[in-house]
Amino acid sequence: MEYPTNIVNEDYGWHRIHQGHGLDRDMLRADLAEHSYEPRGGGELAVDEVWMTFHPRVKNCSSFDGFGCDNEGEWHAHWFAAKEGEGDALTLAYWEITVEAKP
Repeated sequence: MEYPTNIVNEDYGWHRIHQGHGLDRDMLRADLAEHSYEPRGGGELAVDEVWMTFHPRVKNCSSFDGFGCDNEGEWHAHWFAAKEGEGDALTLAYWEITVEAKP
């Protein structure tokens, strides 16, 4: 797997995934702006440092994590959560969109 690359997280949507932890926030913001849309009205850079393992060819991802995804039953690549120190140190960067409350 080459990083950075795109990832879709079922909880938060589209992200950029980078190798390592403690990465420069300005670099993450620039990469995100270059490879995605910037939300109308702005958005805050959100950064999650995680441990994950990558499986390049999975058909039934629910057999790994018990949940599965929209591609369950089709061959696809998949990242799975890992315990700290047991997978790859990765950083997820995405726009956290601020929503203004309307009266």
